[in-house]
Amino acid sequence: MIEAKTMAGMANNAGLTGKISRERMRDEFITDRDESTPDAGAFYGAQKIRYLRFIAPALEEGIGCDQNQAHSYDVFEHNLRSLQHAADNDWSFEVRLAACFTMWQTRGS
Repeated sequence: MIEAKTMAGMANNAGLTGKISRERMRDEFITDRDESTPDAGAFYGAQKIRYLRFIAPALEEGIGCDQNQAHSYDVFEHNLRSLQHAADNDWSFEVRLAACFTMWQTRGS
C-alpha cells in the first residue's frame, strides 16, 4: 500500500512522466504484465492520481465507457479482468497484451 503522502507527491508530479524514456516506460509495463499476477490494482492507482493517461491512455478512455447488456463492466474493468484471465491461464505475454487492449481494436464496429 502506498502512503497518502507518497501518493499525493506522485499525483503532483505526474506530468514529469514525459521526461522518462519511452523504452523505460515500456520495460516497466512489460515486466508487470508478464508476471503470473499482473497488478491490475496498479492501473486503478495510476488512474486515481491521473498517471494512467501517461502510461496507457487507451485504457483510461475505457473508464465509464459502458458496454452492451451482455457485459457487467465498463471497458476499463473488462480489459483488466481480461488481462487477469489471460495470466490465470498462463497465456503468453502477447495474448495478455491483446486481452488488455482488445476492446479498443473493435471499438466502433
